[in-house]
Amino acid sequence: MTSIPNPVLQLYRLRSLNVSGNRISSLSPLICNLSKLRELDLSNNELTELPRGLFHLNRLQQLILADNQLTEIPFFIHELHNLQDLDLDGNKITYVYNDLGSLAELRRLKLRRNNLIEVHSL
Repeated sequence: MTSIPNPVLQLYRLRSLNVSGNRISSLSPLICNLSKLRELDLSNNELTELPRGLFHLNRLQQLILADNQLTEIPFFIHELHNLQDLDLDGNKITYVYNDLGSLAELRRLKLRRNNLIEVHSL
């Protein structure tokens, strides 16, 4: 599977979605339709960027993006106010900026197996 099928993106009451281990290279902006989503596992795919709509999922508590091709932590990550668990292991991230400091509910941050050069104070 290279993308999340549109019928899945119409499951408005969905609270957990696991599409790990596919070949997903991009996400539809319609991901924002899943407004009740609390857990999203996109690990082991081929994502290089994330759509702006993903950051409208304000109930999201767990976001797993491990083992993709991300080179940066998305600027809009600070909009996920309820995020508690952020897994970015195994990407190509080089910098961590202050954006994460505004995630007041964040309890677990995973950044293993990246190309970190610099971590700014959080």
